[in-house]
Amino acid sequence: MVGSTGRENGGSVSDTGPSEPSGDRTERGGVDERPGRERHEVPGRISGGSYHEYRYVREVDDGPIAEDGGVGWLASDEWLAYDVDVARPGEYEVSARVAAEADYGGGTFGVVVDRTPLKAVTFDATGGWYDWETAGTTVELPAGLHTLRLVVLTGGWNLGSLRIE
Repeated sequence: MVGSTGRENGGSVSDTGPSEPSGDRTERGGVDERPGRERHEVPGRISGGSYHEYRYVREVDDGPIAEDGGVGWLASDEWLAYDVDVARPGEYEVSARVAAEADYGGGTFGVVVDRTPLKAVTFDATGGWYDWETAGTTVELPAGLHTLRLVVLTGGWNLGSLRIE
């Protein structure tokens, strides 16, 4: 696993967590909302493209780039929100299947729950746009219904799925 504890393969995890997504670039993108999306059971797997809201930043307002259940070419300052139902409170591993071309380096994403930043994960390039690896961190989650937001702090990578166990 890349970056699961912040010590493997050069990854790092910030104990202070990511900051809330900035709102200063929305004029170059938009928000793709999908009301009525079902909640995702935790523990469990979530397809990257099954978000209920995606704030994207693009030079051209062309919307999100999604294929095969994932989301491609994530840019800095974007975020994806997922409604989750956490079965019981406790420590969970939040991991993402990521792919990043070597020329673009890796990336960094933050985990935010109910607008509270928890941690950030940095990962190295995986070698290609479809060379998938796992990057993640451990967080404390309260039981019940929540919004989990994956915040793209350093972009230039693809997201295949999330696993929360």
